[in-house]
Amino acid sequence: MSNPVSYTFKHFQKIAEENRFPENASIEHDRSLCLICNPHDIPGDVFEFCVDLIVSCILKRRPTLDEALVEAINEELEMLGEEANVSLNDLIAEKPEAMDAWKKWAWESINTGLEMLSMHSDRAPYVQLEDGLEQGKERYIEDKLMEFYKSQKSATK
Repeated sequence: MSNPVSYTFKHFQKIAEENRFPENASIEHDRSLCLICNPHDIPGDVFEFCVDLIVSCILKRRPTLDEALVEAINEELEMLGEEANVSLNDLIAEKPEAMDAWKKWAWESINTGLEMLSMHSDRAPYVQLEDGLEQGKERYIEDKLMEFYKSQKSATK
């Protein structure tokens, strides 16, 4: 028998790799093993589980710091009505303005993923990063964002 945590992560990572996250609710899978279908079986903190899951999925789609990511960051800034002039070199060099822009992109990407995850089933948990702030999870969120960035940076050639 498969481990429900492992099954859930593999299932959603495959969906992310195939760029089918918006339709995740309609993709056939073992609902008895899926922890998003059965959130009462999630081990530990539901908020942290969902954020960990979504970050792992985003990393399947955007594993490195590259020009495509920089373009996505600049598009996100434009949608937020902010100046969009992040460069790949500034992001790799961890310049403060580039890191702030990356964090805004990451925040929005995680929240979008969490939103899509909530539509997976009628029992799927609905969480947003702001919920974590309200629950006193600022440190967890900051650590997760840095882990996310470092994973992308370490995979960059």
